[in-house]
Amino acid sequence: MEKNEYAEAQRGPWRRRAARGFTVLLALYVFAMVAKVALEIDVFQVNFRLYYYAALAFNRGLNPYDSEVTRELAGGKFVLPCAYPPLSLNLLRPFALLDYASSYRCFLLLKCAALALCLWLWQRKFLDGGIDNVFLFVCLIGFNYAIFYDLQAGNVSSLAQTVLWLGLYAYTRGRLGWFVVCTVAASIFKFTPAFFLVLLLMTDGRKKWLWCAVGLAAFALLHGASYALYPDLTRAFLENTGKVQGMVSASSALAENFPGAPATWPLIKTLFIRAGERLGTPLPNTLPVLAFAVLVLAVFGVTWLALTRSAEPDSRRRNILFVVLACLVYLLVTPRLMLYEYVLGLLPAYYVVRRLRYVNAAFLLVVLMVPAPITGRAPAFNFLIETCTNYYPLLVVYVVWALCVYDVIFHEGRHS
Repeated sequence: MEKNEYAEAQRGPWRRRAARGFTVLLALYVFAMVAKVALEIDVFQVNFRLYYYAALAFNRGLNPYDSEVTRELAGGKFVLPCAYPPLSLNLLRPFALLDYASSYRCFLLLKCAALALCLWLWQRKFLDGGIDNVFLFVCLIGFNYAIFYDLQAGNVSSLAQTVLWLGLYAYTRGRLGWFVVCTVAASIFKFTPAFFLVLLLMTDGRKKWLWCAVGLAAFALLHGASYALYPDLTRAFLENTGKVQGMVSASSALAENFPGAPATWPLIKTLFIRAGERLGTPLPNTLPVLAFAVLVLAVFGVTWLALTRSAEPDSRRRNILFVVLACLVYLLVTPRLMLYEYVLGLLPAYYVVRRLRYVNAAFLLVVLMVPAPITGRAPAFNFLIETCTNYYPLLVVYVVWALCVYDVIFHEGRHS
């Protein structure tokens, strides 16, 4: 045996032991974080408090969209305004049959199970078993701890994303019926997952227009049924949605930004507000709208160019690439995003960087995903540091999207 081969053989067992040890450390860290959330029920899962007391009001025949009603049921504790369609509240009603503490922990376990299912789907169905400790580490810290932020916030987002990922898996296998069912089902709490129905336009054959019509009809039927069954509650839901959007917009437009909602639209608004402050006069409100529209069109245009240039011969791999790009574009163009919704970008970021054969994937992943530090004040660079920190997850998505479309347009021919 050559000397180098012998040395490599000796290092092999140590590397495997180190990998196992690192996996154990990650598991212990996750367990500690989940235990912390499970024990401090008055601190975490503020969104679940909304779900619980809105469902309790619904069960008792009260108005779940009246903040005074939910606050009274909560014993005077703060409860966020309910901004979910009435039909979706039926899915939350079973939680209100238990006491708050028991429901709180059941919901947390359900979220953990949903995230575990997502990891399994990503490993087995999208990456062909290609998950390693680098990916697990990226999932823990990626996009400013998006997974932990999701667990701490107690939002329903991870449950909806799990249903959506089941649909995206069906899409990669060409099962468009199941894709439509899962995508529409994922939009029962929030309308935005219906965006992924655009993937139907990338399918082959004449039936794609039929499936597009079916998907849009199913979405309209689902939310039309919500209005037909609960007309008064639907109007109250729309009023609350406007209030919540106003709260987030007002917060994100402030000079100190709104780090919980790193999306393109509030970033553009913040940039134009700061530009007006520097110039000494407010800029017209139409300018950020036009800038956002131009940016969205540019993202769609460049992405479409990448999709049409794709030379991937295998249909399943090509569909996975379409899914990855759709996830990245969704995160870039959605006007309002909370940090926990960036869980959707974990697999796409890993997938894109891993397919770049001209860079060190592990190094680039860690560099991209290391959480943005809360730095001190730096003269003349104060605004730049604040913006990069508060919108760090969004900026990472822009980098990953640019790497992906560049790789598809200019390098995919070499890969194939």
